[in-house]
Amino acid sequence: MKTEARALLRNQLDRYLAPLRKAGGHRPRRGWVRAIRDAVGMNGQQLADRMGVARSHLAQIEDAEVRGAASLRTMERAANALGCDFVYALVPREKQTLEEIVQARTRQVASRIVQHVATNMALEDQAVSREFRKREVDRIAAELLRTMRRDLWEE
Repeated sequence: MKTEARALLRNQLDRYLAPLRKAGGHRPRRGWVRAIRDAVGMNGQQLADRMGVARSHLAQIEDAEVRGAASLRTMERAANALGCDFVYALVPREKQTLEEIVQARTRQVASRIVQHVATNMALEDQAVSREFRKREVDRIAAELLRTMRRDLWEE
């Protein structure tokens, strides 16, 4: 995928994720299925019937959700039976956009490159100024962002 296409994709996803970022990623203590079921006044047997499963199986589904072990397919079936849509998303932490994540990573990699070179130069008695290092980090980060090298995320 071309760099421009990746930037466009990040921008589109950032706009889509903005409302989800505000909602936060907290799940009710007893899980979404149980919380929605209780809120709409549906008992376990009624939801089990709507899903076409035994009541004991619904209890396993609700427990699996709380443990983080419910499948996406099962969550979608439960949501449909509750008259809801199942929403699944990966939302960047710390209220960051995808663009900010990529920019931070390019700066991190650029800083590591510049630090390595600066250390070697200092050993050869050719130390560079802090300002020069900062400019080089900016320049290399911009180049990394422009080229989006595949090794950007390798440690």
